[in-house]
Amino acid sequence: MSPEFAGRLERARAHLAALGVPRSRIAPPVYRWAWKLGLALPPPLFSGFGFHFIVQSALFAALWGLAMIVLVRVAGLFIPAAYVAIAAALAGLTFGLAMAFFLRHKARRLSLPPWESI
Repeated sequence: MSPEFAGRLERARAHLAALGVPRSRIAPPVYRWAWKLGLALPPPLFSGFGFHFIVQSALFAALWGLAMIVLVRVAGLFIPAAYVAIAAALAGLTFGLAMAFFLRHKARRLSLPPWESI
């Protein structure tokens, strides 16, 4: 992570904390982990709608699909893989869209400046 990004990240975190945003929303565990790995991801409230939609959809679809496979197998049932994939994709798209709208709405309500200007 570059020193410029680290400074911008600290300024953004301080700004959000001053606005009363909870720490869990400023820096969720996945983001803290990514920052420790050196990935330059802006805090969730400073990321764009498209980024959230794609990432949240993909992660939720993968986890939901895996959970469906495990739970169906434990129950002793068989569901074709195509059905699981379609259900997981639809759940992922729905969740990703909802989360992207929620985070953009929250950012607008807080009147956050663009990430580039932090």
